[in-house]
Amino acid sequence: MACLRLFLGLTMSATLALMSGPAFAQDPDDDDTGWFDEDEEPPAPEPDAPEEEPAPNVVATEPAPPPEPPPAPRALPAAPKPAAAVSRERTGRFRWGLSPAFGGVQYDDDPDFLFLMGLEARFGGQLSDDLAVYAVPSVLGSEKLRVGTGLVIEGCFGDVFTVGGGADVALSSTDGWTDFVPGGGPTVRLGLHIGKDKPTRRKAFSMYGFSKLDFFTNDDRDVIVGGMLGYDGM
Repeated sequence: MACLRLFLGLTMSATLALMSGPAFAQDPDDDDTGWFDEDEEPPAPEPDAPEEEPAPNVVATEPAPPPEPPPAPRALPAAPKPAAAVSRERTGRFRWGLSPAFGGVQYDDDPDFLFLMGLEARFGGQLSDDLAVYAVPSVLGSEKLRVGTGLVIEGCFGDVFTVGGGADVALSSTDGWTDFVPGGGPTVRLGLHIGKDKPTRRKAFSMYGFSKLDFFTNDDRDVIVGGMLGYDGM
């Protein structure tokens, strides 16, 4: 019996010595759960809450007004009417003109031409734009004085060119400028007219070349060739 008690006492002493050794000493920082307590699992991390997107910055605005309609196109100004063309059906009208004349004259069989100058007027009728009949009174002087008149029929081409011919009657002096003998003969002319074409008539600066052949009762013959610069209302 005494041996049994001794054995139990030794056994308990060894057990206490073993449990109180450094191997079984608890860390002072450890909690009081005991050496055999199971370690608690750390709590699972909570899932991050989804970040809330900021609400869009919506500013209340009034609806835009409807666009203004485009301005109506302005009407183009009416094109000016072209000027009425000059009527080519002009009626008959009075025709007149005046020109200084210059040129040369050959008396009888004299081979030389002598300088001659004078003045011619034209009075008559412009029957149409293409045909005229007028008288040609004139005074021409050189060694002799010639005073005459005549009748010319003239055609016009393109309101610019004229061709005319007719006959003259004239008085030519024989002794100075005092005694005169009658005579006459054919005459021809070419004209160039530059000017304005009016609704009622043509107004032109005229250039004429002319020729006259006179036969007189005393058997004298005179040849006149010259030119004229003047004005005509045709």
